[in-house]
Amino acid sequence: MESPLRVNLVGTDGSGKSTVLDLLRQKLEAQGQVVVCHNPSGITYPDKIPFEPRTNPHNEPWDRYGYTRLVRSAEVEREAIGIASECGAVLLGDRDYETCHPVYYPVLMRGGMTESMTRQDWQKAFRTTRSCGPADQIFWLDVEPEVAVQRIGNGDRPRVQSHEEQATIAELRAGYAQMQTESDGRIVRVDTTNKSAREVADLVFAQIRL
Repeated sequence: MESPLRVNLVGTDGSGKSTVLDLLRQKLEAQGQVVVCHNPSGITYPDKIPFEPRTNPHNEPWDRYGYTRLVRSAEVEREAIGIASECGAVLLGDRDYETCHPVYYPVLMRGGMTESMTRQDWQKAFRTTRSCGPADQIFWLDVEPEVAVQRIGNGDRPRVQSHEEQATIAELRAGYAQMQTESDGRIVRVDTTNKSAREVADLVFAQIRL
């Protein structure tokens, strides 16, 4: 069974990952490709089964839930890899957990969001995410923090105080920048600040190595 081509998008909230991923799916399907998509909520199969939203089912503290969600997300990706392999599909991911983990962990620690978690917990979560293996291509959708906050505000997700949100996005952005610098070209930066989602999708699509 041949491994699928795996293309993952990374970036902060408001960078356009979900929208761009769906546009990429449409462009690939228009070329006759079979496409499987995954995000932390589930898998979209070629037969158009939608993402299955998941909530916090056990009323765990949200910092603890972040850990279980990270592990569950890696399990979703592993399942998606198997499905894409079976049907010869291109696999598109709305996250890259091997990249996200070292970016998000320091921010969560400094923000006091992991008080009920041990370093061993996060090491275990990181091992789980690494078990998926590296993606073939990773695109970092970069966005200025103030633009990201504005985009989030225009959506339907809950808001936190914008200055706190902007500060967190700025710190996460710096983490992604460092990861991209150290990636030896494996992570490709795409500036989404002044571009429409369709323009970003066109830029990413042109660089996908089919």
